[in-house]
Amino acid sequence: MKTIQKLYIIIVVVIAVSSIISSVFLYQDNTRLKQDIEKREILLTSALNQDSTWRVKQDSIIKTVEKTFFFLCG
Repeated sequence: MKTIQKLYIIIVVVIAVSSIISSVFLYQDNTRLKQDIEKREILLTSALNQDSTWRVKQDSIIKTVEKTFFFLCG
């Protein structure tokens, strides 16, 4: 009977230790994923800002060309 109790205690300890270890690894993975998401959001925001800046430049170029074209045509 005592050997069965010892066996149960060993099994419970092994399960507890393995669950603690797996929770630590899961926490580390979640932390890495959170950091990756934050980096992607920063890159996406930067890309969107560059797109809007490029659109403004394109609009100003188009307006300049239109003014020059209409001035030359008459």
